[in-house]
Amino acid sequence: MGKTMTLCAYIERAEGTDGSDGYVAGLRSADGGEVWLQLLLPADAVECSVLKGARLSVMLSPCGRLVLDAEGLSEGALEVVSADAPLRDLTLEKLVRLCLEPALLKGEDDLPRDLDALYDQLQRALQLVNETRSGLTRPAQS
Repeated sequence: MGKTMTLCAYIERAEGTDGSDGYVAGLRSADGGEVWLQLLLPADAVECSVLKGARLSVMLSPCGRLVLDAEGLSEGALEVVSADAPLRDLTLEKLVRLCLEPALLKGEDDLPRDLDALYDQLQRALQLVNETRSGLTRPAQS
């Protein structure tokens, strides 16, 4: 009579001996020990497959914090990505500060026009925030 063993699927990021990034996927015993099947997958193939269906977007919370959103990822995967992502502590103010770094501004073709456009967008955004705040403080009309 044969021996029954429970196998678990796994996938892990791995660096190849040639310095290339990739993933190792396969089956191993449930206790994490013996590997029964191992496939080496190029990073591009795995990441493109996963991200293609993720439909990533960035949202702005009412307190000004940027939040990563993805329609094609599970809630658990999104939580893991968001916990380690640089977006975790990124606010609108920090984002504007980053985009105004002198080193980044050097390559802009028409900096005065671009900054005017940014200023106009921020003014319109502030107007929307003020309108929303005003709507919250108005008494309900009967």
